[in-house]
Amino acid sequence: MKLHVVYRISASENHKARPAFYSKRVALASFLESLARVEVVGDVHFLCDGPVSEDLVATMRARGAIVELPGLGNSGSYRRALAMLHEPPRWSDDDLVYFAEDDYLYRPEALAEMVTAAHEIVAASFFTPYDHPDYQSSRAQQRFRRLHRKEHWSIGSTEWRSVRSTTMTFGARVGPMRAAAGIHELGTRGPGPRDFETWSALQSTSPRFLVARTVGHSDALDTASLLRALPRCFERRDLLVAPEPSLATHLEDPWLAVGGDWEALAARLAARP
Repeated sequence: MKLHVVYRISASENHKARPAFYSKRVALASFLESLARVEVVGDVHFLCDGPVSEDLVATMRARGAIVELPGLGNSGSYRRALAMLHEPPRWSDDDLVYFAEDDYLYRPEALAEMVTAAHEIVAASFFTPYDHPDYQSSRAQQRFRRLHRKEHWSIGSTEWRSVRSTTMTFGARVGPMRAAAGIHELGTRGPGPRDFETWSALQSTSPRFLVARTVGHSDALDTASLLRALPRCFERRDLLVAPEPSLATHLEDPWLAVGGDWEALAARLAARP
């Protein structure tokens, strides 16, 4: 089982609340450190959306292929990432692909443990290393957890459990990801990606969460995408699992994963030459 990578990095910054130790350089360093622990790595692609600084490009080029994008934005660059599922060399359905955004911090063991989880949890199709705070606090997530309390697996010192949703940073088995790509594409139609609705559609075997939000945007409804995506919602539930404690964190102040000394990890990486 190979792990293929599509890492999206943007030239711009947004106005989200960031911790003091946030930087795209540190996030990239943590990702590459974690990737180095994966035994079998396949294709590695870095999608640079707009002109990215030369030092970051040099770091990425040393580890994989650079794909330059003309400032497509979050939704557009994600759709470009999804398109790679169907391009040569065609990845095996049994491989894993990891879609990464540029504002996450990883523990060194994160990606290797995710691959181990994919070997062990054969029922799961999707894997997120990020233990989102909503998993403990959101009413919808808590209800989901009560309904699926038997879906948990102990692998080493990490407990993995099914969750209702995550972000657009996750790992997936290539075969199920190809089948679900239409739903993910539909979830990007509108002002920005609708993570919760996309994952809810896949986890609930019902498209209502995605469709209700999508139809509300005048520029969002792509009939062809809708027709391709909806049958998948009724065919099966693609299990999404997450670890506890967290193996990675989103670098936004309100959404830092609990229980990790992320500042110390970032400081160690920032001190590198």
